[in-house]
Amino acid sequence: MEKKISDYRKKKLVSALLNLYLFDTIEKPDFKEIDDILSVRVPNERMKTIISTDKNYRAFYINYLQKVYDLLPLNMKNDLYLIMLINSYFAGVMMFAVEFSQSNEVLEKFNQEIFESLFLENKQHPSINSFLYFLTDFRKFFIQSDGNIISKKQYNHIVRAQINELNSFEIN
Repeated sequence: MEKKISDYRKKKLVSALLNLYLFDTIEKPDFKEIDDILSVRVPNERMKTIISTDKNYRAFYINYLQKVYDLLPLNMKNDLYLIMLINSYFAGVMMFAVEFSQSNEVLEKFNQEIFESLFLENKQHPSINSFLYFLTDFRKFFIQSDGNIISKKQYNHIVRAQINELNSFEIN
């Protein structure tokens, strides 16, 4: 089994997750010049929800997580799964979920639940959701004054920052 995922594949995955977060599609946005800056408009209501602190964001995020399960292509689910397996953050989530058991049976059952949830059932799993929150904490990059326009530079910064975060938690 491959022990490392290239930064290129991480970028593809993080970009797809960001696109789904902002635009409801995994496809890359079509950046155009807006006020002499290569940018794209995020739907106004979506941006308001992203920067809000109320229950609307919670409902938005739960809906977003289900879209990740439903819309992420198989090759990206494979990358997500491999990234989880080599990530110390997920290792902590896993150990908490199995109550620090070192039994092979318990760990195999947990791994099978994760696999089935992600690949077979498209059903949310609390441990995967916890990792996805770690991976897709894009909200921290947006502030109220941003409006609903995201520049290509800001978009690329968000993707790079998330990859750096992933790399800092990678188990070697």
